[in-house]
Amino acid sequence: MSSTIQSEKRSHHRLPKRLPVLYGVEQALVRGITVNLSLSGVEIAGMEAYKLTSRIKLAILLGGQRRIEGQTVVRWTTLGDEHRQQARMTHSMGLEFITPPPGYSEMLHEIVGEFVERRRDERIEKVLKVTLVRPEEKIQGYTRNISRGGMFIVTRDVPRIGSEHELQLLLWDTRQILRVKARVIGIITELMAAESGMDPGFGVEFARFYDDGKKLLEQYLEQLGVKQ
Repeated sequence: MSSTIQSEKRSHHRLPKRLPVLYGVEQALVRGITVNLSLSGVEIAGMEAYKLTSRIKLAILLGGQRRIEGQTVVRWTTLGDEHRQQARMTHSMGLEFITPPPGYSEMLHEIVGEFVERRRDERIEKVLKVTLVRPEEKIQGYTRNISRGGMFIVTRDVPRIGSEHELQLLLWDTRQILRVKARVIGIITELMAAESGMDPGFGVEFARFYDDGKKLLEQYLEQLGVKQ
């Protein structure tokens, strides 16, 4: 269950991206992660939340000694869902920059470039049954779209970003099963889905095909009319 204390209409497009952050009132010491970014601010998930209109110091950690630091204001707060509790990130907040920090817009341009590059392959809307194989269980889901480089899987059981899993994809038309190792690059939890009107699930990029899986996928996509 989740409880939204307040939510304001967003005026900027949001870009999903997970980056480690530090935040706090007096000092930026509380650990958290970004959920999405926009020109005006960020959504973060962490162990602490603050009252609306509180001024928060935020540091986005980019690796090494690189960081982007700025002053923000809390615009909305949401109590965390089950997935964030498991990750020890039990609250989320919408933070608006008082003044955009130096280097932030440049970082957004880099992230947009990475996102576009990942989506360079033509995607097609196609519903296929997918099984995520784990040692202790198998999770069932369905594709929303698929390309040569990855796919989005609709399911309530969302794995963590960066994890790799074996996926078994049933090609309805040929009744063949394609096996591939894939890396999770984005998630939509049930809470995020409820707020955005999207389906819960996760996006993956293909890391390694088993057997002749790559050839099988190429042939299947060609049958569907997807161009090289």
